[in-house]
Amino acid sequence: MNYARIGKSNRLQVLYRALERAGKKGLTTAGLIDATASVAPHSDVAELRANGYEVSCKYEARTSSGRRIYRYRLLGARP
Repeated sequence: MNYARIGKSNRLQVLYRALERAGKKGLTTAGLIDATASVAPHSDVAELRANGYEVSCKYEARTSSGRRIYRYRLLGARP
């Protein structure tokens, strides 16, 4: 996979800061979209991981219409 380097990517820097600010609470996919204006936050998270950051993604619940809700948390940089 070709991925952007966080040092040169404003998009990934915004994502990192949003997850960092969210702390242990993390952000749902909708929260990531709101915080970053990204249309593909899952792909952005994959790029952040490729840059050496550990990000968890856990299934949380379903919306009233049946859509799945996932929550992302920044766990830190890989050693």
